[in-house]
Amino acid sequence: MSKGKKRTLIIVIVLLVAAVAAAGAYIFWKASIPDKLVVKLEKPEGQMNPFTGEYTTKKLPARPLMVSTDNVNEAIPQYGISQADMIYEVPVEGKQSRLECIYFSDMPEVVGPCRSVRSYIVTLAREKKAILTHNGWSPGAKRYLSKGHVADIPAQIYNIFYRTSDKPAPHNSLVKTKDVYKIAKEQGYLDKKIDFPSFKYFNEKDMAVINGTEKEFTAKYEKIAKDQLESKYQEYEIPTLEGVKAPKWNGKAKKITVEYVNCKGEFKWNAEKGYYKRSVDDGSYRDMNNGKSVKVKNVIVYKVGSKVTDHKGRLVLDVTKGGKAWIFTQGKVIKCRWSKKKFSAPTVFTKKGKPVKLTPGK
Repeated sequence: MSKGKKRTLIIVIVLLVAAVAAAGAYIFWKASIPDKLVVKLEKPEGQMNPFTGEYTTKKLPARPLMVSTDNVNEAIPQYGISQADMIYEVPVEGKQSRLECIYFSDMPEVVGPCRSVRSYIVTLAREKKAILTHNGWSPGAKRYLSKGHVADIPAQIYNIFYRTSDKPAPHNSLVKTKDVYKIAKEQGYLDKKIDFPSFKYFNEKDMAVINGTEKEFTAKYEKIAKDQLESKYQEYEIPTLEGVKAPKWNGKAKKITVEYVNCKGEFKWNAEKGYYKRSVDDGSYRDMNNGKSVKVKNVIVYKVGSKVTDHKGRLVLDVTKGGKAWIFTQGKVIKCRWSKKKFSAPTVFTKKGKPVKLTPGK
């Protein structure tokens, strides 16, 4: 073979090798990069608090704490209430109301003043699977608690409660939350893993439509998609707001007034900050621990049947029958219905058979 032919053969072999290498690279490139990048809604970091719909990276306790809290003038300001994830306000005898504060993600050091419970309060604690902490009980509540349906830590049995000198008795019984959980652990209340009932909450899509920030939502996920693209020729798909509608509000709700004979409670909407601020008798409703006001994203009012059961005026509230309800959120109101299948079941709020969503928050 001549030198010229040898040179030609070498060149051909080199070209074939290069062609095979290029084909291999193309096959590898096609296999490693999908035709379309699909971007999903961002998943918040941590664990969702079922009582607020917010996510937290804190280690949550095995069970929430529910403290039956005094709500008369001599007891105000109370300890810990600004940190409660959820608060029930219920009527009691004497034309007064009582607060049932649920603590889960933000635990105060001291809570109270602790007061006695009624049967319907026990049912609320049972529904939320909470550790019920209180100072006293009505005869009916005592019988109910004796059946063991609720994790119960009363002042009448455990000596962890103490009196403070800055309020008159009986409006001055306090307890430290760490002491409550120590007893709860000793009693085996924290041994089992428990699934807690939760409300339905607006997600990121809902909030974009409610707040009118659809463009910002789309721009955010467009940027996320483009940052993740592996090739400028790759297609992408981002979450769509198609079909997402704002709730059918039944009107604006800038101020909510809840009147008991001995006090008038109000919730005023702060549109700039996006919360309702609580006040009582036109005065600020603050936490004795930290001086902070009570601020919430949602207020639920639901109507229950009631009757007086004894000469002291004690009430029985029917917290299982169902009826009318009003949910206040985003400075607006939704008229709905509430229902409850049994004593241990969650209270459900629905409109035309579908669950009503809340804004994530207290």
